[in-house]
Parts: sequence; structure tokens; C-alpha cells
Amino acid sequence: MRIYIHVDPSGGYSEWTYVCKTPLTHVHEAVTAFVDAYNCKFPTQQLTPSLLVAMANNKPLEPTKKISTLLDDHVHHQDSCELALVHVATSPPPQLVTSVEPRKPNHGAVDMLLGHANKHRQNNAWRSAKALWEAVLVDMDTANASAMQGMVDLYMQSNQWTKAKSVLLKLLLADPTHQAPRLQLATCEMHLANYGRAVTILQELLSTPSLTPDMHHDASILLATALYECGSIKDQDKAVSILVHLLDKSNHTDMDAMALYSQVAHDRGKPAQAMQMVLKVLVDRPKDKRVQAKCAAFLEAPHGFEYLQLALDPTSPSTAPAYAYLASVAKDHGAMTGIRMSFELGGSCR
Repeated sequence: MRIYIHVDPSGGYSEWTYVCKTPLTHVHEAVTAFVDAYNCKFPTQQLTPSLLVAMANNKPLEPTKKISTLLDDHVHHQDSCELALVHVATSPPPQLVTSVEPRKPNHGAVDMLLGHANKHRQNNAWRSAKALWEAVLVDMDTANASAMQGMVDLYMQSNQWTKAKSVLLKLLLADPTHQAPRLQLATCEMHLANYGRAVTILQELLSTPSLTPDMHHDASILLATALYECGSIKDQDKAVSILVHLLDKSNHTDMDAMALYSQVAHDRGKPAQAMQMVLKVLVDRPKDKRVQAKCAAFLEAPHGFEYLQLALDPTSPSTAPAYAYLASVAKDHGAMTGIRMSFELGGSCR
């Protein structure tokens, strides 16, 4: 439903019609949204929410009236209606000036838009959420942390690492101690192949005394990944030490550490151990695309299916379904040899 809000020219105020596409419930919310948009468009003609609200036929409306009932009240039950807002002049209109002081953000309107953006985000309607976050940052509060964080999350889930990094730097400029954005910044640096920068950020983050256990774990996994990607034997050995510590600490139930360690084992000439580990992770996370891709790569490697056979018990009733599942994993990730061999081995277990 679109809401058209019109202000008549009077007392030095400009005539303007505002088209609001944001989901609203009550008339007073529409007025607040209009006032904020008007004041952004005409900064020298500041309006206040003290406006008379009426239908196009000049019939007054109560501010608490639900907008959804306006269409029902219309005589012809049309799919649109127009609200007229008339400014009530309580003082002379402000004079035009050569310089305008920055307008303080309307926190009520900002919170309303952020609330709607959060609902869109929960429904995975990222495009709608983005429009609201941008409206807040461009027109209302250029330093709003919640809107900036929303844009960061949007960019990261769509793999736009450079854009996410740019917003994160602005966010951390306002609060350099904020832990979650620092971890996200390290993630961006990782995906941009800036491994050294990622290591520096993560080491500083891990030295923070107030770091939560979950944050400490995630930062440790990311640090091990960054160190391993740095490529030197010294850095990779540090990564292995971190992973061994995490696995021992969790009694080998830390699937994040095990997934990364499986790659280390495979790279260092222990493919049988790597296969056992990645299968264990895959059982725990059967829908994880990254784990599936890793397993498919191990299967395509030389003698991959020999190591798979060693890892699976041919007498177990679950082995044949396991081969069928691995065949689908191989297919999804382009492992052609994996598809054929999985079906053949699965058939031999029936």
C-alpha cells in the first residue's frame, strides 16, 4: 500500500507530495515519516509534527487511526487514498539563511525505520532492508551504528567484502573497541587475501580481557585460518598449535577446528586421517556447502576412494546410504569421479 501525503503551500512552506512505501500502521506514523522527509528536502523550512490531517474531502482524521482502515472507509473502496496535511503556523516561518546548522536526527522516525528494516532482514528481504538503512544514513543520521551494522551484514552475506570493509572502518572509527565489527573486519581481510592484516586484527582482539568465550573461539579459528594461509612453515605451525589446542580442549568435538585441521592433514600427507575428520564434520553438518566441497575435493584426490573405504564399515547398514549421499555431494561440487565411484561402492554394500 502506498501513502501519498500532500502539504499545501502556505506561510513560506513549499508545496510537496510525499509517497511513502514503508509499511506503517497509524496515521501519526505517516505524519512523522512525512515531516522527517520534508525537513530533509527543505532544510530551511522546518516542519513540526503539529499538522492537521484530513482526507482529500477535508474530513479530519484522528492521529491514532489505523491506515489500513482508510481504504475500507473510502466510498468506492479504491486501492489508494490521499491524506492532506495542513501546517498550523504557531510562529513566523524561519528566514532563509546562508548557512544551516546540522539537523539533529529525529530518533522516533529513525527507530521506526530501523524496526521495519529489522523485520525485513528477519524475512530475508535484504533489498527492502537496505533501502531503509540507506534512508537513515543518507537523510537522517549519517553515523547511525545500527544502520551501518545492517549494511555490513548485507554486504558480507552477499560476499561484497570491499564494501563491507569500507563501512566497518567507519563503524570502528566511532567505537574502536567494539568486538563484533573487529572480527568482521578480520573476516573481510581474509576474503580479500590480506592475511597479515587479518592476523594483526585477530591477535589484538584475542588480547582483549572482556572477550566472550564464543567470540574468543571464532577469533581463534579465524586466526588459525589466516596463519595457515600466510604460507610460511612457521605461521602454519602456529595454526596447527591453535587447532590442536582447540581439539584437545573440546575432546575433539570442535567441528570448526576439525574441519580446518582436516585440510592441514590432507596438505601434509595424511589423507586417510583427513578423510576420517571431514566425514565426521560432514555427519555433524550435512548441509554445510564448504564442508561438502572439502569432502568432494578429498574424494577427487589420488586414491581418495581408497581412503573413503577405509573410513567406512562395509558391514554397517548405514554405509550404502552414506555412499548415496556422498554421490549427491560429489555431483553438487563437480566431482565426476566421485559420483561414479560412490554409486559403485554403494551398490556393492547392498
